[in-house]
Amino acid sequence: MDNLQRYMAYLIRWMLTALLLIPAVGWTHGMLDYPNTRQGICISAGNYSWPPDGSGITPGACKTAAMIWSNPADRLYPLSHWHEFANNVAGHRDLEKLKAHIADGTLCSAGDPKKRGFDLALPDWQKTPVHVVNGKMTVRIVGSQPHVPSYVRVFLTRPGYRATAQLRWGDLQLIHTEELSSYRTDWTASVAPKPAFVPTPIGFFQFDVPVPNGQTGEAILYTYWQREDTGNEGFGNCADITFGGTVIPAPWTPKGPFIASDIAPKPGETVRVRVFGSSRGFVEIVDESVKITATNEAPTQWGLELKNLLAKHGQIVQVGVLTGNSVVFDPNNMAVNQFYVADKDHAVQMSVIGGGTDPGDPPPVIQITGPTLLKSKQAFTFIGSVSSGNSRQFIYHWAVPGMKEPYNELTVRGNALDAIGEPTRSIARLNVIDPVNNKSYQKEFEFTVEPDDGGGEYPAYKEGTAYKAGDIVTNNGKNYKCKPLPFTPWCAGAAWAYAPGTGTAWDQAWDEVR
Repeated sequence: MDNLQRYMAYLIRWMLTALLLIPAVGWTHGMLDYPNTRQGICISAGNYSWPPDGSGITPGACKTAAMIWSNPADRLYPLSHWHEFANNVAGHRDLEKLKAHIADGTLCSAGDPKKRGFDLALPDWQKTPVHVVNGKMTVRIVGSQPHVPSYVRVFLTRPGYRATAQLRWGDLQLIHTEELSSYRTDWTASVAPKPAFVPTPIGFFQFDVPVPNGQTGEAILYTYWQREDTGNEGFGNCADITFGGTVIPAPWTPKGPFIASDIAPKPGETVRVRVFGSSRGFVEIVDESVKITATNEAPTQWGLELKNLLAKHGQIVQVGVLTGNSVVFDPNNMAVNQFYVADKDHAVQMSVIGGGTDPGDPPPVIQITGPTLLKSKQAFTFIGSVSSGNSRQFIYHWAVPGMKEPYNELTVRGNALDAIGEPTRSIARLNVIDPVNNKSYQKEFEFTVEPDDGGGEYPAYKEGTAYKAGDIVTNNGKNYKCKPLPFTPWCAGAAWAYAPGTGTAWDQAWDEVR
């Protein structure tokens, strides 16, 4: 039972992580990312998927926003839809219609109740320092599928604003409107690096915005990016900023739970923690151990002893919960404590040594989940999970017929190859490389690809077809009707997301015909 629970925990963790990496397709989606939005900061922290109860979420405001929901799926939804803080406002050129459609107190969620945690007025929302040069600041919107023509309204809270209540239209002043006719892809010349949480961003919009005189201290920058098409979809985002002074984002990078669920030493064994440098060869730069006895067998005891030993390496590694810019150890709830390193490329390993063996070094347990039966050219998603009983970081590489980049993450996507005449047996292979021990491991997952004969009285679904509202297609043995506007454009989206009956968000575009 423990093994099953552990496997399910890791599976949930990686499935939730995979959801965060799903890019928007079919319709235009995007987000203000410089200055960074509330959801962008929460995604970058990377703590939404573990532990499943949400206790490890950081920073603090992100945790507060998430914990209004009681289950992991609801907590994750706003971040898996970071690019869809959106609403549909007819007559959007009329600012008063926009204000009437998105009510006071719901601006940061763009009026979407599923994302309302990001509307909360919290003093610890992380604030981005902005630099005003010649009376202007730079703004960037990243698009997973930038759309032109479009335009942006940029608002700023009035001087002296204090975030004691959720943002209202009356708190804002319109400071700029930008018409967008083209997007950029020259990331190296942009104001900030390409955001790491977007696997393959297509492009961005960047422009300067005049800052009103007398604007100092803390503020909220609010942007509403509006598409010019029949769908009327627009995207509202809040960025917490500060003018003047210096606010330094927390430098610490999380490296997993301090005490993993399968670390359970017995008296006579030794718990060992090592930190490996990022230079070639992964040389140990920290090595501390605690001997387990009958008096310190409880995790709260030996965990505290180990944390105290690691304290002398505080410039390299810390243990606790990220609070603001500090890592604070919680001695009463070991489950919430995590390893944090100052260098994101450092690796941390905890192992239990006893009887001449080191359980930290056995091969990792690798699992693959995905479809066992596909049609020719049907979109697929395979998800890997890897558990090792320590916080070690692995390198991944997939080998799947028909896969598309990226190949080096725990999730791989693509389209099955053609099966001509008869079913074809195929294999999804996940290679896991341990850079510390210079070893590699492999897991295979068998699936079958069948010829696609359409299978119904309606034409077979074909990815990328410009379907119209009411069009009926057959896919996976069932019939589906394309939804009316504003949902119709999604019917032409990528198959892995919008293929009727099988895509991850198919029901946003199609209705099943019974």
